[in-house]
Amino acid sequence: MRRDPGHRQKVAIWRDALGLVRPRGRAALVGYTAGRELTLDLADFFLADVSLLPVNMISRGKEVAAEVVRLLPDLTSGELTLPYERYRIDQLEDAVARLRTGEAIGKVVLDLG
Repeated sequence: MRRDPGHRQKVAIWRDALGLVRPRGRAALVGYTAGRELTLDLADFFLADVSLLPVNMISRGKEVAAEVVRLLPDLTSGELTLPYERYRIDQLEDAVARLRTGEAIGKVVLDLG
């Protein structure tokens, strides 16, 4: 098995990020633009008591298709907006601080790319 050169760094990022999730909290895994494989130490999740939840909208296509078609014109026209704050991995502390204080507007997105 060939390892990604940044493998250790990625595992360390996951380990550090787990400390930011409260015990019995949930971390969401969205998309796979950085690749289709994820290596992590399961003991880190068990010890942190954190659940990793995949967000899979592909399997829900039929459920949400009608709503997407209904809302898409409002979204593209700007009448409907979805508030979010986007942070790079090196801004993780700022993102977490805004979440903890309740100052974040909408969803907080962490860009790992």
